[in-house]
Amino acid sequence: MFFYEHWIMTFVVGGISLLALDAFSWGAMCIMLIVTTVIDFDHAVQYLVTQRNLDFKKGYRYYMRQFKTKKQRFYIFHTLEFHLVLFYLSFQSWTMFLIFFSAIMHLLADQLNYYFHHKALKDVQLWTTSGHIRSGLKRRVKANVRKKVKKYENLHRKRR
Repeated sequence: MFFYEHWIMTFVVGGISLLALDAFSWGAMCIMLIVTTVIDFDHAVQYLVTQRNLDFKKGYRYYMRQFKTKKQRFYIFHTLEFHLVLFYLSFQSWTMFLIFFSAIMHLLADQLNYYFHHKALKDVQLWTTSGHIRSGLKRRVKANVRKKVKKYENLHRKRR
């Protein structure tokens, strides 16, 4: 999702929620807008680690290509485990609650965006660390099986 879409959702949903809680302030809105932007920093880190490139434009194009292919990547700030830690910390202070609430809104917006573009609820499990590890293991096992089958087929052809 584009950052401005996150901002619009945060401003509307977050603003309405703060008004409902009778806790609206521009400071709270600023915290929420900053969090909903900064949470996507993990996309840049993932691009830097996998592609070893600091070019922002290439990173953006790379991310857009990845989104279109439905290929999931591991983004630490988008995992269930990260949000559980924020949930626990949200009981410590009002600011931490705002950070948690903003992160949840961001995650839900990403999930809805992913679903509307790909119509695939089954991939939501990959937004957990364990789901990402399981999917990586499945890919490796399938690749190893394919290699062994090819090796066997080549051996069988040579014998004929």
